Amino acid sequence: MKYIPKKITAMKKKKKHGIFIKEGKFFNIKIIYDQGKKLYQYDFIPKKIYFKSPMINDFNQHLSGGWYIAEMPTEEDVKKQIFQRTIDRKKPFGVLCQNTLEEAKQYCEVAKLKGLFCEYKKREKSYQVILGQKGSLYDLFDLESLKKDYADFDDIVKEIDAKKYKKLSEYIDTWDTELGAKLWETGLILGYPIENTLSLYYKNSKIVK
Repeated sequence: MKYIPKKITAMKKKKKHGIFIKEGKFFNIKIIYDQGKKLYQYDFIPKKIYFKSPMINDFNQHLSGGWYIAEMPTEEDVKKQIFQRTIDRKKPFGVLCQNTLEEAKQYCEVAKLKGLFCEYKKREKSYQVILGQKGSLYDLFDLESLKKDYADFDDIVKEIDAKKYKKLSEYIDTWDTELGAKLWETGLILGYPIENTLSLYYKNSKIVK
């Protein structure tokens, strides 16, 4: 009988997708992949995070505009997620653009019916819609645990105390760092993981150098 060897097929390597954590001695490393492509790496993730909130999560970071993951390949997908997650109280504050005044008005009407604040502004070729939860930082977040996470940065701890009664609606004109907000404020109100923002602070500090 003639021997016929079995055909060997190479195993297709599964592409990395999602959030991956590498354990380190003093800090962990967080890497975000999209279908094998590395989108970003945070090198100074604290070993323990005290702050918790259902409105602060990794998915909100995917909506930052810096990248499009496979689940949201278009700008329209991202806009819909920003709006829906803010309405569902999974995101504190959202910013998106609509092409027409009518679309912007419709978004704000729905947001206000759901108990959120909402405003729209004319841009050069579109309308910017800004919506968010009613209330102050103190009303919406556990600021004492937030201060524990930022304990290595005295100036930020003082700022948290100084701004605790600031309402999210007061960030309509200053929500981004380019518009006047501090990095910790922008990260917090947009619902980004605290450890991501902390990693950027540690990266630019003398603490880890």
